[in-house]
Amino acid sequence: LVASEELGAAQPLAPDGFIDVTAPPFSADKTGVADATAAIQRAIDFAKWNYYSVWLPIGEYRVTAPLLARQVSRALAAGYITGPLPHGAWAKVTPAFILDGVPARYAPVHIRGELDATRPGARATLRVPPRTPAFMNASSPAYVLACVFDNALGLREPNAMYNSVLQSVNVVVGEGNAGAVGLRWRGAQGTGVEDVRIEFEGRGPSDGLAGLVGAAGSGGAHHGVTVVGGRYGLDLRQGQPSATISRATLVNQSCAAVLYEGYEALTAVGVAVSGLRGCVAVRAGFPLALPPAGDPCALPPMDNGGQQMPLGTVAGAVALIDARVAWADGANTCAERAVVRTNRSLYLRNLYARGAHKIARFDASAVAAPAAAGGGWS
Repeated sequence: LVASEELGAAQPLAPDGFIDVTAPPFSADKTGVADATAAIQRAIDFAKWNYYSVWLPIGEYRVTAPLLARQVSRALAAGYITGPLPHGAWAKVTPAFILDGVPARYAPVHIRGELDATRPGARATLRVPPRTPAFMNASSPAYVLACVFDNALGLREPNAMYNSVLQSVNVVVGEGNAGAVGLRWRGAQGTGVEDVRIEFEGRGPSDGLAGLVGAAGSGGAHHGVTVVGGRYGLDLRQGQPSATISRATLVNQSCAAVLYEGYEALTAVGVAVSGLRGCVAVRAGFPLALPPAGDPCALPPMDNGGQQMPLGTVAGAVALIDARVAWADGANTCAERAVVRTNRSLYLRNLYARGAHKIARFDASAVAAPAAAGGGWS
């Protein structure tokens, strides 16, 4: 471990538990001129092994390859335990040490962007330049920043990713990056993305795949996420049980605002969808009905990475509360515009729609949208 006093004056925030990515020994460029990818990755890795949080000062960080934040197993002295233990744990010593996700909750990933009340709107921004090779392949999605938990056996185990949080950071993806995904952040207890804006600058079919992949549930949640552009806003096909999102703002998606196929019900509160160009705002259910291969909205197979898949009997339900959905004025090519398409349970309360033909489309039935005078809200 590297103690804060060993880092010296170059890292003045270290005594408070933060590593500044722009200060030595990392020295990430925050002007957007030099490539900051390697410097930020070094800071993330250093923070992981030395029990620090990552601090991104206001500025623009040029990113040309995926960034990966890994929460890993930690050893915990647990007294004498007999018998085999899961997840690479070992016993037969006194005291026994448990090596899994439980002690890892005390060493989470925490990445936070600077906020300054005197500079409204100024943010730490991860920017992917237009047509960056690592993000151009739509059949192989690449995450600008992904957060995962790797257990002692080297397997991804999202149910053990605890307390890992991204706060107050913007992600901007330049045009021509068809395989780009803003964030991947699936986890449990205390995990979530908060106060984050993801923007795809292009508006064509080759400009961005999805804003955020992965639902946080089992005590985790995503709050205050804005996604502008891209084919999909929130791709929550995988997630921990009973996922929650609140105050999500989803703008100008060309295919759908939300996808959900996760364990148990997604609770979505305060979701605002506007400028939608796809025919369905929320695609949910199990199995999830997705556009076929060759369709501009087709998705590559989900990179499961050894993660648990949903059980059909308890997957794909949605509760949509205090929400509004509005289509773009030019989205008139759809034979039917539905707020939700699903084959599972659906709960709606205080939902307002503009431009919808149907509030809900089920496999064998539909709920028509109430008539709205002059093309207004219903």
